[in-house]
Amino acid sequence: MWQSVRQAANGLDGFCESRSADPQSLALAVAIGALIAANLQHADVPDQALRLVRCCLRTSERLVREYPDDPIYRVRLSEAWTQAGKAHWSARRHEQAEAALRAAAQVADRLAERWPEYRPLREDRLRRLRRFLDERGETTAVAARERAKK
Repeated sequence: MWQSVRQAANGLDGFCESRSADPQSLALAVAIGALIAANLQHADVPDQALRLVRCCLRTSERLVREYPDDPIYRVRLSEAWTQAGKAHWSARRHEQAEAALRAAAQVADRLAERWPEYRPLREDRLRRLRRFLDERGETTAVAARERAKK
C-alpha cells in the first residue's frame, strides 16, 4: 500500500510543477498532496512527506500570487504549511515545525481578515499552534501575544 502512496506522491510532484495545468486542478492537486503527505507521515517517512509538501507550498504560493482574490488558494497554502509542520515534527525538527505552524496560522489570519467566513480555519490553525507549543512548554508566551493582539 505505501508503495502506491509513494507513486502517487511522485506523480503529484510532477503535476504541481506543470505550468500548463489550470489553477483549479492545481489547487485540487495541492489538497490531495496534503492528504498523501499525511499518509506518508503515518508510514514513518517524514522526509518524503516533506518533499511533497514543499511542492504543495510552491504551487500554493504561486496560485496566491497569480490569483490574490480567490480565497481557496490561501486555504490550500495554510494546509500545506500545516502539513509541513507535521512533517518537521515527525522528523523531530521542532524549530522548523514551529515556523511552519506559525506560517499556517499567519496565512489563515490574513485570510480571515479579508474573508470573515474563514475565521474557523484561523481558529483551527491557532489551536494547532497552541497544542504544539504546549507540548514544548511555550503556551503561556503565545497566550500573552494573542491577548496583546486583541
